[in-house]
Amino acid sequence: DGGKPRWADKNLGNSKMVGVITLAIPHARIVHTVRSAVATTFSMYTQHFTQGSAAGRWFTCQQWSLVAHYRAQHDMMKHWEAVLPPGRMLTVRYEELVGGQEELTRKIVAYAGLEWEDECLDFHKSKRSVSTASLAQVRKPIYNSSIEAWRRYESRVQTLVEGLKDLDDVEWPSSRWPPPSGDGGVVNNEAN
Repeated sequence: DGGKPRWADKNLGNSKMVGVITLAIPHARIVHTVRSAVATTFSMYTQHFTQGSAAGRWFTCQQWSLVAHYRAQHDMMKHWEAVLPPGRMLTVRYEELVGGQEELTRKIVAYAGLEWEDECLDFHKSKRSVSTASLAQVRKPIYNSSIEAWRRYESRVQTLVEGLKDLDDVEWPSSRWPPPSGDGGVVNNEAN
Protein backbone atom coordinates (compact mmCIF):
# COMPACT_ATOMS: atom_id res chain seq x y z
CA ASP A 1 0.00 0.00 0.00
CA GLY A 2 3.03 2.28 -0.21
CA GLY A 3 2.84 3.21 3.47
CA LYS A 4 -0.20 5.40 2.90
CA PRO A 5 -2.43 5.80 5.96
CA ARG A 6 -5.65 3.82 6.14
CA TRP A 7 -8.34 3.86 8.74
CA ALA A 8 -11.80 2.50 9.39
CA ASP A 9 -14.54 4.34 11.21
CA LYS A 10 -17.86 2.67 11.92
CA ASN A 11 -19.56 5.75 13.34
CA LEU A 12 -23.25 5.66 12.43
CA GLY A 13 -23.11 9.37 11.60
CA ASN A 14 -20.79 8.69 8.68
CA SER A 15 -23.77 7.89 6.46
CA LYS A 16 -24.68 11.58 6.54
CA MET A 17 -21.13 12.47 5.57
CA VAL A 18 -20.55 10.10 2.64
CA GLY A 19 -20.62 12.97 0.13
CA VAL A 20 -18.13 15.04 2.12
CA ILE A 21 -15.92 12.00 2.75
CA THR A 22 -15.77 11.08 -0.93
CA LEU A 23 -15.01 14.69 -1.90
CA ALA A 24 -12.38 15.19 0.80
CA ILE A 25 -10.79 11.78 0.28
CA PRO A 26 -11.17 11.08 -3.46
CA HIS A 27 -10.16 7.43 -3.21
CA ALA A 28 -12.10 6.63 -0.05
CA ARG A 29 -13.93 3.35 -0.13
CA ILE A 30 -17.27 3.09 1.62
CA VAL A 31 -18.16 -0.32 3.07
CA HIS A 32 -21.86 -0.28 3.88
CA THR A 33 -23.15 -3.17 5.97
CA VAL A 34 -26.84 -4.03 5.92
CA ARG A 35 -28.63 -6.46 8.17
CA SER A 36 -32.25 -7.46 8.54
CA ALA A 37 -34.04 -4.21 9.40
CA VAL A 38 -35.95 -5.78 12.28
CA ALA A 39 -32.84 -7.52 13.64
CA THR A 40 -30.88 -4.27 13.47
CA THR A 41 -33.48 -2.16 15.22
CA PHE A 42 -34.23 -4.86 17.79
CA SER A 43 -30.53 -5.00 18.65
CA MET A 44 -30.47 -1.23 19.13
CA TYR A 45 -33.70 -1.33 21.14
CA THR A 46 -32.12 -3.74 23.63
CA GLN A 47 -29.06 -1.53 24.23
CA HIS A 48 -28.80 1.42 26.57
CA PHE A 49 -27.63 4.15 24.19
CA THR A 50 -28.41 7.20 26.27
CA GLN A 51 -25.23 7.64 28.30
CA GLY A 52 -21.52 8.21 27.74
CA SER A 53 -20.27 8.25 24.18
CA ALA A 54 -23.63 6.91 22.97
CA ALA A 55 -25.58 9.79 24.50
CA GLY A 56 -27.98 11.30 22.02
CA ARG A 57 -29.17 8.00 20.63
CA TRP A 58 -32.60 8.80 22.07
CA PHE A 59 -34.28 7.32 19.01
CA THR A 60 -33.37 3.82 20.25
CA CYS A 61 -35.75 4.09 23.21
CA GLN A 62 -39.02 3.89 21.23
CA GLN A 63 -39.92 1.47 18.48
CA TRP A 64 -41.66 4.11 16.35
CA SER A 65 -38.56 6.32 16.43
CA LEU A 66 -36.33 3.38 15.53
CA VAL A 67 -38.53 2.70 12.49
CA ALA A 68 -38.35 6.35 11.42
CA HIS A 69 -34.59 6.54 11.96
CA TYR A 70 -33.92 3.25 10.16
CA ARG A 71 -36.03 4.29 7.18
CA ALA A 72 -34.22 7.64 6.97
CA GLN A 73 -30.86 5.85 7.16
CA HIS A 74 -31.97 3.38 4.49
CA ASP A 75 -33.09 6.19 2.18
CA MET A 76 -29.83 8.07 2.75
CA MET A 77 -27.72 5.06 1.79
CA LYS A 78 -29.91 4.38 -1.25
CA HIS A 79 -29.24 7.97 -2.30
CA TRP A 80 -25.47 7.56 -1.95
CA GLU A 81 -25.57 4.30 -3.85
CA ALA A 82 -27.43 6.03 -6.69
CA VAL A 83 -25.13 9.05 -6.98
CA LEU A 84 -21.68 7.61 -6.27
CA PRO A 85 -19.67 6.25 -9.19
CA PRO A 86 -19.48 2.45 -9.44
CA GLY A 87 -16.85 1.03 -7.13
CA ARG A 88 -17.03 3.76 -4.46
CA MET A 89 -19.35 1.80 -2.16
CA LEU A 90 -19.53 -1.89 -1.35
CA THR A 91 -22.65 -3.12 0.39
CA VAL A 92 -22.16 -6.20 2.54
CA ARG A 93 -25.05 -8.21 3.92
CA TYR A 94 -24.41 -9.15 7.54
CA GLU A 95 -26.20 -12.48 7.17
CA GLU A 96 -23.95 -13.40 4.23
CA LEU A 97 -20.85 -12.43 6.21
CA VAL A 98 -21.92 -14.68 9.08
CA GLY A 99 -22.61 -17.53 6.64
CA GLY A 100 -19.41 -17.13 4.62
CA GLN A 101 -16.91 -15.20 6.67
CA GLU A 102 -13.72 -15.96 4.78
CA GLU A 103 -15.10 -15.42 1.28
CA LEU A 104 -16.76 -12.12 2.14
CA THR A 105 -13.87 -10.89 4.30
CA ARG A 106 -11.50 -11.52 1.40
CA LYS A 107 -13.83 -9.51 -0.84
CA ILE A 108 -13.87 -6.59 1.62
CA VAL A 109 -10.08 -6.64 2.02
CA ALA A 110 -9.58 -6.72 -1.76
CA TYR A 111 -12.12 -3.92 -2.20
CA ALA A 112 -10.18 -1.80 0.29
CA GLY A 113 -7.02 -2.39 -1.74
CA LEU A 114 -5.29 -4.17 1.12
CA GLU A 115 -3.20 -7.32 1.23
CA TRP A 116 -4.83 -10.37 2.77
CA GLU A 117 -3.70 -11.39 6.25
CA ASP A 118 -5.00 -14.51 7.99
CA GLU A 119 -5.49 -12.42 11.13
CA CYS A 120 -8.54 -10.90 9.42
CA LEU A 121 -10.40 -14.08 10.34
CA ASP A 122 -9.10 -14.00 13.92
CA PHE A 123 -10.27 -10.48 14.79
CA HIS A 124 -11.57 -11.78 18.12
CA LYS A 125 -8.02 -12.51 19.28
CA SER A 126 -6.96 -8.87 19.03
CA LYS A 127 -5.96 -7.17 22.28
CA ARG A 128 -6.88 -3.65 21.13
CA SER A 129 -9.25 -1.68 23.29
CA VAL A 130 -12.92 -1.52 22.35
CA SER A 131 -15.28 1.02 23.86
CA THR A 132 -18.58 0.35 22.11
CA ALA A 133 -21.67 -1.72 22.80
CA SER A 134 -20.08 -4.48 20.69
CA LEU A 135 -17.25 -5.05 23.21
CA ALA A 136 -18.35 -8.59 24.08
CA GLN A 137 -19.07 -9.44 20.44
CA VAL A 138 -15.64 -8.54 19.10
CA ARG A 139 -14.00 -10.90 21.59
CA LYS A 140 -15.80 -13.91 20.06
CA PRO A 141 -15.62 -15.50 16.61
CA ILE A 142 -18.49 -14.63 14.25
CA TYR A 143 -21.70 -16.30 15.39
CA ASN A 144 -25.22 -16.51 14.01
CA SER A 145 -27.32 -16.63 17.19
CA SER A 146 -28.33 -12.96 16.97
CA ILE A 147 -29.62 -13.11 13.39
CA GLU A 148 -33.14 -14.12 14.43
CA ALA A 149 -32.95 -13.20 18.15
CA TRP A 150 -35.84 -10.75 17.76
CA ARG A 151 -38.28 -13.56 16.89
CA ARG A 152 -38.52 -14.61 20.57
CA TYR A 153 -40.05 -11.18 21.22
CA GLU A 154 -41.99 -10.83 17.98
CA SER A 155 -45.31 -10.14 19.68
CA ARG A 156 -43.69 -7.28 21.62
CA VAL A 157 -41.92 -5.64 18.68
CA GLN A 158 -44.78 -5.48 16.18
CA THR A 159 -44.11 -1.79 15.56
CA LEU A 160 -40.65 -2.76 14.26
CA VAL A 161 -41.94 -5.74 12.28
CA GLU A 162 -44.78 -3.85 10.60
CA GLY A 163 -42.78 -0.68 10.06
CA LEU A 164 -39.78 -2.36 8.43
CA LYS A 165 -40.91 -5.63 6.84
CA ASP A 166 -40.65 -4.26 3.29
CA LEU A 167 -36.95 -3.37 3.61
CA ASP A 168 -35.34 -6.77 4.09
CA ASP A 169 -35.51 -7.84 0.45
CA VAL A 170 -34.28 -4.57 -1.04
CA GLU A 171 -31.68 -4.97 -3.77
CA TRP A 172 -28.34 -3.23 -3.24
CA PRO A 173 -26.51 -3.10 -6.60
CA SER A 174 -23.34 -2.06 -4.78
CA SER A 175 -23.23 -5.54 -3.23
CA ARG A 176 -21.92 -6.74 -6.60
CA TRP A 177 -18.21 -6.09 -6.75
CA PRO A 178 -16.26 -5.59 -8.90
CA PRO A 179 -18.72 -3.13 -10.42
CA PRO A 180 -20.13 -3.76 -13.90
CA SER A 181 -17.92 -1.02 -15.37
CA GLY A 182 -15.11 -3.56 -15.59
CA ASP A 183 -12.55 -1.37 -13.86
CA GLY A 184 -12.88 -3.53 -10.76
CA GLY A 185 -13.01 -0.40 -8.68
CA VAL A 186 -9.22 -0.44 -8.55
CA VAL A 187 -7.86 2.73 -7.09
CA ASN A 188 -4.63 4.37 -8.19
CA ASN A 189 -3.14 4.98 -4.77
CA GLU A 190 -0.38 7.07 -6.29
CA ALA A 191 -2.90 9.87 -6.85
CA ASN A 192 -3.53 10.21 -3.10
